Amino acid sequence: MSSPYDDDAQHEGGEKEQEVEGVAPASMKDLRACMNCKLVQTGKQFMEEGCPNCHLIDYKGDRDKVQNCTTTNYSGLISLMQPKQSWVARYNKLTEHVPGCYAVHVSGDLPEAVQDDLRMQH
Repeated sequence: MSSPYDDDAQHEGGEKEQEVEGVAPASMKDLRACMNCKLVQTGKQFMEEGCPNCHLIDYKGDRDKVQNCTTTNYSGLISLMQPKQSWVARYNKLTEHVPGCYAVHVSGDLPEAVQDDLRMQH
């Protein structure tokens, strides 16, 4: 019998869900939230791996960008396993994001230069 939590679970219409690797904070210390997508991970993870949702903001190896485009000033935490099926993800506009932990509210704004770059790419 198939459970709704099985990796190979079928959805309405017989379509199989594609397995997507999630992102979880590696530690509970030095947690930061991306100001663009609200993903929460450690500062070290942003430095080493970047943000899987925000490819246009290249965090990898850029300490200044991690400091300026992520924040420790956030509230609430949402853990998403299946963003496309989650009403919480729909409510928070996170359905197209990778599974992981997300802030409910993020304080702060992306630097103007980064906002301009994002606008130009869309």
